[in-house]
Parts: sequence; structure tokens; C-alpha cells
Amino acid sequence: MEAYISESKEQGSEYADALREQGSNYAEASREQGENYSDALEEYSQDYADWQENRQKAISGAETMIATIFDDYRSVFTGSSLERWGVLLANMAFLLGVILIFQKRKDVV
Repeated sequence: MEAYISESKEQGSEYADALREQGSNYAEASREQGENYSDALEEYSQDYADWQENRQKAISGAETMIATIFDDYRSVFTGSSLERWGVLLANMAFLLGVILIFQKRKDVV
């Protein structure tokens, strides 16, 4: 019976030691994962901030260009389609007249 009790105590001691070792291994792995996560989160937040800054620069540049184009060519974006067709017909008539004038001039010379 004494052999059984001593063997039982020895097994209990080994089990307690194994539990302590597993606990310390788990705590160490947990700490490393926490540090890795913290580093990755910090890197991501820096990358995201850089991306936001570059995105905002691109958007503001595009908005400025669109605003400039709209201010310079407002008549293209406003007005009715009849007005636009009228301007187009006037341009075509003018160009046809210029072509006829130059053609006649060429025939005379």
C-alpha cells in the first residue's frame, strides 16, 4: 500500500509540474500573441492613416479640377438641348460658309 501511495504522490507531483509548465507556456504564448497583435494593429493604423491622407489628396485634387472645368465651361453643362443643337447648327453653317469661301477663292486664284 505504501508503494501505491508513494507512486500516487509522485504521479500527482508530476501532473502538477506538467500543469505549471503548460500554464507558463500558455502565458508566454499569450503574451507573444498580444505583442504581435499590438504591433500588427499599430502598423495597420499607420498604413490606414497614410492611405486616408493620400486618398484625401487625390479627391481634393480631382474636386478642384472638376470645379475649374465646370467654372470655365459652365455653358456646356447648363442649358437646354435645343440651345445646344442651335449652337451646333450655327457652327456647322459657319464652317460650311468658310469652306465655300475658301473653295471659291481657290478657284479664282
